Amino acid sequence: MANQKIEKPEKDNKNDFYVMGQIIRQLRKAHRLTQEQTADILKIKRSTYAYYEKNVTPTVENIKNVCYAVPVK
Repeated sequence: MANQKIEKPEKDNKNDFYVMGQIIRQLRKAHRLTQEQTADILKIKRSTYAYYEKNVTPTVENIKNVCYAVPVK
């Protein structure tokens, strides 16, 4: 993952949570984690984590947890 560039998706009338969800998804995939594995790290249900990638507004605390689970440089 070192030096891998994460591309910001086009907004195209989408809200910021959509963009954030797409970035979270890219990071998870860059670390070769499944949604299930990431959810286990976060101690949440896979379906809850899937909402984060699909434009459902997570809490600030959950966003922080995702950032710790999927390291960002």
